[in-house]
Amino acid sequence: MKPQPSWLLWALGFPSFFLSFLLLYWAVVLAVLTGHINPLRRRGRNDLFCTAKLMMDAMHVSVMQAGQQQLCRAQCMYLANHRSWADFFIDAYLTEGRAMPLSRGMVAVAFPALMLPLRAVGAVLVFNKAKGVKDVEAFNRWLDRELQRGGHSSLLVYPEGHRKAEAALQPIKHGMLCFAYSRRLPIQVVMSANKEEVLSEKDDMARWGQTVVASCSEPLDPAKFPSSQEFAGAVQEAWETEWARVTTTPLAGLPSWVASPALLDYSPSQQLTSLALHCLCAAALSSALYCTFVAATWVAHALAAVQAALPLLAAGSLLAWAGMSAWLAASPVGARGGLPVGGAGGPEVAAGAACKAQAPAAGAIGGSLVGRGVLDSAAEEPQAVHIGLKAGKEE
Repeated sequence: MKPQPSWLLWALGFPSFFLSFLLLYWAVVLAVLTGHINPLRRRGRNDLFCTAKLMMDAMHVSVMQAGQQQLCRAQCMYLANHRSWADFFIDAYLTEGRAMPLSRGMVAVAFPALMLPLRAVGAVLVFNKAKGVKDVEAFNRWLDRELQRGGHSSLLVYPEGHRKAEAALQPIKHGMLCFAYSRRLPIQVVMSANKEEVLSEKDDMARWGQTVVASCSEPLDPAKFPSSQEFAGAVQEAWETEWARVTTTPLAGLPSWVASPALLDYSPSQQLTSLALHCLCAAALSSALYCTFVAATWVAHALAAVQAALPLLAAGSLLAWAGMSAWLAASPVGARGGLPVGGAGGPEVAAGAACKAQAPAAGAIGGSLVGRGVLDSAAEEPQAVHIGLKAGKEE
């Protein structure tokens, strides 16, 4: 298991984690405000990918590709490993916004400003995991209806069931594999390593500028397997093979991951519903900022009533705390299994037609200090990722 950070490192790392949490919480409305998403446009949109792109840019995450297999762009089920909160935007980016992540209802409760606008355009699926799936056939029919709506026509599934950041993979569950087999839906494993170093809710830590190593298996066609058991065995083998690939492939010389997001057409009802939710979320963000300002002003006046210099002293202390946290999170250190993961500096991220490439919120950053307590000054800044956007409709 990964060693737990000391209380001092935890305290110093918390401001950067909290900032990253807020960024994820308000990611969709920030994507609208920064021009990544045009809510007035109905055709040629992909809100899921553009939200993921915003997060990748803001946290300066680079992705390197291990192996030669490319992403399957036909309808399929993607299987991804579940490591941390960073899974949401990293895996949506890796799968190019083509698939609907299957998410439990508590995620929507915890991140309503993120999940509700995406659900409005059919970009995510939410179900009540707490009560379990009592009627499997009804659940499968619901999935069938969602897949037939068009737009995001694939599924993104985490077959382990729970987030685990241990070195060893958890055994995959077969419920969704049976669904894929019964519907003759191909499965592709999209595996990645180092996601837990980007944003870890377990350690309350964020590391900016991390490098993620990802790979794809060959698509597995259920029609080629005589039984669901043999199909599940092939999926398990591919799962373990890709995990070994991303955790053992030497990083030197790996190419950058090239994402070609699908450009989708949303229905008029989806556009209007999402537009209303974008306005509501923007109003909520404005209210939150106003309340924060009012609260800070009240605290400053209360401190000034005690001692005139206290507001400046408190503000200076908070700025120093936040600055130290940002410095630690931005230290040019990366790790994959305890090894540095920096690569040679690559070209800048290219802008595309689907969403504008934004400069990272905190600049060129690197990190993975907290939780390991080790600095490697020789680690270099990771390569940037090229983004290519299709100008036409998907086949």
